[in-house]
Amino acid sequence: MRMERMITMMNHWILAAIPAAIVSVSAVAAPAWNSATVYTGGEVVTYAGQDYKAKWWTQGNVPGADQWGPWALQTGSTPVPTATPVVTPTATTKPTATPTSTPTPTATPSNTPTPTVVVTATATPIPGGSCTNAEWNSATAYTGGQKVSYNGRNYQANWWTQNNIPSSNVGSGLPWTDLGACNSNATPTPTATPVGATPTPTPSTTPVASAKFKFAPYVDVSGASDLVGWSQATGQKYISLAFYNSNGSCSGAWPSDEANLLSKVQGLRALGGDVIVVSGGWNANDLARRCTDAASLAAVYQGVLDKFAADHLDLDPEAGDVYNNLEPAIVDRRNAAVKILQDNFKARGKKLVVSYTIGVHPEPGLDAANLYVLQSAKAAGVEVDVVNPMVMDFYDGVSGNQMGNRSVLALQNVFNQVKALWPGKTDAQYWAMLGATAMIGQNDAQAEVFTLADAQILTDFAQQKGMGRLAFWSLGRDNGSCPGNKTANWQCSGIAQQDWAFSRIFGTFK
Repeated sequence: MRMERMITMMNHWILAAIPAAIVSVSAVAAPAWNSATVYTGGEVVTYAGQDYKAKWWTQGNVPGADQWGPWALQTGSTPVPTATPVVTPTATTKPTATPTSTPTPTATPSNTPTPTVVVTATATPIPGGSCTNAEWNSATAYTGGQKVSYNGRNYQANWWTQNNIPSSNVGSGLPWTDLGACNSNATPTPTATPVGATPTPTPSTTPVASAKFKFAPYVDVSGASDLVGWSQATGQKYISLAFYNSNGSCSGAWPSDEANLLSKVQGLRALGGDVIVVSGGWNANDLARRCTDAASLAAVYQGVLDKFAADHLDLDPEAGDVYNNLEPAIVDRRNAAVKILQDNFKARGKKLVVSYTIGVHPEPGLDAANLYVLQSAKAAGVEVDVVNPMVMDFYDGVSGNQMGNRSVLALQNVFNQVKALWPGKTDAQYWAMLGATAMIGQNDAQAEVFTLADAQILTDFAQQKGMGRLAFWSLGRDNGSCPGNKTANWQCSGIAQQDWAFSRIFGTFK
């Protein structure tokens, strides 16, 4: 499979929503918007004295914050007094697919209140104003006019906002205004805790994903690659080998000479590196399609992992125009095999780290078919270490010049879906389960270009949240040999850049 033709436009979102606790104001016809409530297309809410109608499924997106966002202002609405948004713990039901072979697993909603933390600012001294504001905190809800410091700069909230990184959300229609650089020698002013939020201790957890694979870009092994040269030039050591699929039967093969690939892997390991074995991809002749039972499929996976001495398996099921590898029966068979595989590793006293690389959209996050991949994995008893959304090829007409910010929005929505599916963890543990894979440079959608600036936005967000992994498609594209190319090419990014520029940015993620 070639990921240059990654995700097609999601034409139908099969979603379900349940009623949630609502903040109300007297004399207001529509209920007040609430950050914890799930809204579906057509629902009307009141916010800042105006009525807004949801265009599609949404949760946590402030009405009026983005003209391209999920809310439409209803003209002719009469301004009325509004209540300060209150973050209300609400049980949320995830969107659910209806497979033909296995009942859809249902997760118990989490009722954990959103923590509000008062933080003492500790910014690096920079000439200019004083960093007298509290350091920005992702768990704190800020209202219009409140000021914070972040990375040596002061910011002011334009309206109610929570969990929007100041440096990535400045400009027209965005929640923060940049007030300029500041100096941290002054005494910070603490920010009051907003009414209605319940402070909880800051969790201290160990990330689920393996620390040594924090950044592991994909390499298309069907083409030429110099893993050792890349590692020596960038200092990076971890790679995802794509793709190992069916050779036409219940047996696997790489799209290039296996002995040569093994030699490259040995060279990378001599430098202290390691690899992830990847199976699947766009229009893949998927092993889960060719093997008719879970035990046989598990044996094929086991064989390639043993041959490459690997303990990381990445599964990339996609609905291509030739093969739909998101069919429920195939998904269930694949997950049953992964459960067998993980049990086999445990019997050897080892752990198999499993990641799922799946399609996503900024709104609503995972669609029903991709969400079912995770629901099925949970039902099968698979230990899911990393959920790795492919933040690329959105085909939505609005993401083209803001791929970094739209990728962040997608991740925030997936975070909520993962939290609903596996209740009982801390927010830090949920973020540690999340990865992200971008398509660097020119995407298949011609209007969408993932720039170096977008890479920095995504890397900063992943670092701030403590995410489990970052990657990109693909290593052979990380060069500027075809600037201005409007067609995705596996040999170059299509933008002006230095060799390995994306690797160097993503490689700062620790």
